[in-house]
Amino acid sequence: MNLRGLLELGFTTSRAVAGDGDDPQAPKALARKQQASLLAQLADLAVAIERIDADENLTPQGKTARRRELGQAFVARLKTEEGQRIVSITRTKRDLARVAMRKAQEPAGETEIGRLTRIIEQQHLQQFLLAMDPQGLRVEFQKAMDNKDSRVYSAVMALPRSILHSRGFTAQYLDNSEATWNGAVNTVLSTELQDAEIGTQVAEADLAQVERIVRQECSVPEERVVKTLS
Repeated sequence: MNLRGLLELGFTTSRAVAGDGDDPQAPKALARKQQASLLAQLADLAVAIERIDADENLTPQGKTARRRELGQAFVARLKTEEGQRIVSITRTKRDLARVAMRKAQEPAGETEIGRLTRIIEQQHLQQFLLAMDPQGLRVEFQKAMDNKDSRVYSAVMALPRSILHSRGFTAQYLDNSEATWNGAVNTVLSTELQDAEIGTQVAEADLAQVERIVRQECSVPEERVVKTLS
């Protein structure tokens, strides 16, 4: 999508954060606020670009240079603390929601020794599960879901996603399973976590899309990442 298309159609992610009765500080509401702000800034950018293009005193090269200056300034603002403010807030809310959901699944009144014992037992169970073939592991996980077996469920979900993907667990299946499990544990916390995840994903995606469009519209090259050997 180009600049004109985004200004005319808006963000395709807007439907994911639609709503009008939620807390204005909720992640989805913050993502909507960022969308409105970004569209207003892009509208101003479009007007400035039109003025440059209509300036008969500028050569084609001069127009390109002026557009690039505008674009560079715009991208620089996106990367400032203020430009990243809403994304930063939604990430914090998401992380807090994750912690709350995780604590809701831990045994009440668990001591430090009890927690360490549970972690060691989980690691042993993970070794047993990973010794299974991929199909056996998936069957065992689905049985845990069906039987509300928190030991097996937690052991599988604590494994790195890359390992689970290599054994046939798709990202969508894992996400759906987690949402189902969390909803059974605590509906309120599960909903708050889902909303925070969505709000953060949308806020991050929108910023990235705007940067891509501005770079394309104003001929601003991508930043080069220089890797040094240590």
